[in-house]
Amino acid sequence: MRLKVRELLYAELGRTREDVPGKLHMSSRTVIRRLQDEGLSFQGIKDELRRDLAILNLTHQDVSLAEISYSLGFSSPAVFHRAFRHWTGMTPRGYRAVQQKLRGANMEVEG
Repeated sequence: MRLKVRELLYAELGRTREDVPGKLHMSSRTVIRRLQDEGLSFQGIKDELRRDLAILNLTHQDVSLAEISYSLGFSSPAVFHRAFRHWTGMTPRGYRAVQQKLRGANMEVEG
């Protein structure tokens, strides 16, 4: 169930908990029950996906923090900043700086 919900959210992060059951051809109660059986929630899966996409964007792309925050459905960069710090213990800018240093160090080793 986790993968099905995650795939739907990946296709459109703006989906709500009410959108998902219809797309899965299940009742809301069935989706909730199956997620609970896996120890999961809709919001937990959505947050996990947002975290993974944020990390991907911060690691591999030169996109502004504002663009990343809005593309992930956050209402403002400040809200994204708080969520990212909660997920990783680092600020988005700090995470990006660490990743850039690691890429630079890897290039020196390869070169």
